Amino acid sequence: MKIRLWVLKLFFFLLPFGSEASNLPDFVVPTGLGVASHFHALPAKKDLVLLQQAGIHIVRTCVTWEKVEREKGVYNFENYVHLADALRKQGIRPIFILAYGNPLYDASDKPFHEGPGSTEVRTAFARFAGAAAAAFRDRDVIWEIWNEPNINPFWRPKRDPVAYVNLVKEASQAIRKEDLNAFIVGPSLAGGHKQALSYLGRCFKLGLLEFVDAVSVHPYRKVMPESVVAYYSEIRRAIEIYAPLNKKEIPIIVSEWGYSVTNHSFQEQADYLVRSYLVNLSCGVPITVWYDWRDDGENPKNREHNFGLLRFNYSEKLSYSKLVEMNRELRGYHYKKRVQGESDDDWVLLFSNGKKNKVVLWTTGKPHRFFTDSVELAPDKIFYLSASPMYWDMN
Repeated sequence: MKIRLWVLKLFFFLLPFGSEASNLPDFVVPTGLGVASHFHALPAKKDLVLLQQAGIHIVRTCVTWEKVEREKGVYNFENYVHLADALRKQGIRPIFILAYGNPLYDASDKPFHEGPGSTEVRTAFARFAGAAAAAFRDRDVIWEIWNEPNINPFWRPKRDPVAYVNLVKEASQAIRKEDLNAFIVGPSLAGGHKQALSYLGRCFKLGLLEFVDAVSVHPYRKVMPESVVAYYSEIRRAIEIYAPLNKKEIPIIVSEWGYSVTNHSFQEQADYLVRSYLVNLSCGVPITVWYDWRDDGENPKNREHNFGLLRFNYSEKLSYSKLVEMNRELRGYHYKKRVQGESDDDWVLLFSNGKKNKVVLWTTGKPHRFFTDSVELAPDKIFYLSASPMYWDMN
C-alpha cells in the first residue's frame, strides 16, 4: 500500500500545475484570433456584430483593480460579468488582464501604474485576483497578470522583475485557490528588444514559469512581422533552460501586437495583420491578439489613436476587410507546414481542412514570379508574389 501511495503522489507531482496547452485553441483558423479592446462593460451591439463578422474568437481587455475595489475588501465585477457573458454568447473567449494599482492601498502621486512592490499592496492585489477567479470560475477566462511590467508607463517608478514575479506568485496562488483549473499567463512582455528579453530571462530565473501556463508577449516592432521568428526561438531556448521538468512545453502566446497607420500605410497594416497571424501559426503560437479593435481617437498624427481595425467612427479599415477575406478563405483549415520557397523571402504556407488543401503565399522581398513546381506543389502554376498574401485552392 505504501508503494502504491508513493507512486500516486509521484504521478500527481509530475502532472503540470494548471491547464497548460490543453486549454488553448488548436491551430485551426480562426480559433486563436483575437483583438485587444477597451471594453469595461457590455459592448455596443455593433461591436458584437462586427466582431462576429471578422471571425474574432478572443477579446482581451483589462479588469481594472481600482474600478472593482472602491472600498477595501468589497469587489464589484458586475460590469465585467455582463461583458464576459455577452462575449461568450458570440463564442468569444475573454483574456482579462488583472491590473493596475489602487489608491486604497497606495498613497503615491501615481497609484494607477505604480508597481505593487510592498507586501501590503501585493497581498491586497492577490485578494483582488482571487475574488476575480471566484466571480468568473465557470466562464473560461484566460487571466493575464498585469500589463507590460517591463516598461515605465505600466510599472513605476522603474521595472522590477523581482517585484513582478513575487506579484505573480501570490496572485496565481490566490487564483488557483478559487479555481484549480484557471489558465494564467504572463508577463505580458512589451517589445522584442534586448532589454525586454533580458527582463524576461530574469523573470524566468526567478521562477515565473512555475506560476504561469503560457508566456505572453507583445512583439511590437517597426519592421515586418516575419522578423519575429528569431525572437520566438530565443524565448523557447530560455523556456527549455528555466521551465520546471513538467512544463518544458509551456507555450508562447501573443496577447498584443499591432501596427499603427500613423507609421504605416493602410495597405501595410492590412498585410501585416494577416501575415502576423499566419506567421504565428507557423511558429506554433496558438493565440494572436491584434491591437487594436477600434481606433482610440481621430488624430492622424497620434500613433496611439491609429492601431484599430476600425476607425473611431466604426468605419472599416482595409485591415478589417482583409481579415474578413482571410477567414472566408481559411475558416476551418488547420496549419500544416511551411513549404520552402525559392528564397527565404518567400512564404508558402500549407493548410488543410481534411478534404481540401489551400496555400497562402507572399514575399517579404521584391515582387516576382513564383513557380509552384519549384517547391513540389502540384499542379504547376505561376503566381506573382507581393507583400499581400494570396490564397490558392489546390483542389
